[in-house]
Amino acid sequence: MLPLAILAAAVAGCAATSSPPGPPPTAHRLTEDEIRTALIGSGNTAEGADWQGRRFTLYIAPDGAVRYRDAGLNDVGVWRIAGGEDGAKWCSKWTLRRKGGWVCDEVFRDGERFFFAADGRIAATLLRIAAGNTAGLDGAPAIRK
Repeated sequence: MLPLAILAAAVAGCAATSSPPGPPPTAHRLTEDEIRTALIGSGNTAEGADWQGRRFTLYIAPDGAVRYRDAGLNDVGVWRIAGGEDGAKWCSKWTLRRKGGWVCDEVFRDGERFFFAADGRIAATLLRIAAGNTAGLDGAPAIRK
């Protein structure tokens, strides 16, 4: 079995490194409308991996709520889209992750993959997006497993 870091690098189309790479050169940075349409819609479930290969599932609700699950954590939070001179960013704030602070990332799309990047480095990649709450993440409390 491949180590998760190598798997994530293969998924992102790059070699394994000790720090995350940037989005592929063919990726297009999304506008606010493109983020709303592609990621949120009327509520979407996304499956992805962070830059270290940890797999996760998100449910992004249109009312600004977001739910997260990975092998060791269930978390709840909120999202918003921030605009500015440098373009739209996806921002999220979690109960347990990232010490409860807001984190904003640029969102890029390359085919069916979405890349969340800060300072030119990929933080996470969404590999699959499905309409609705297909993973049943409603009501899951924020807990470390």
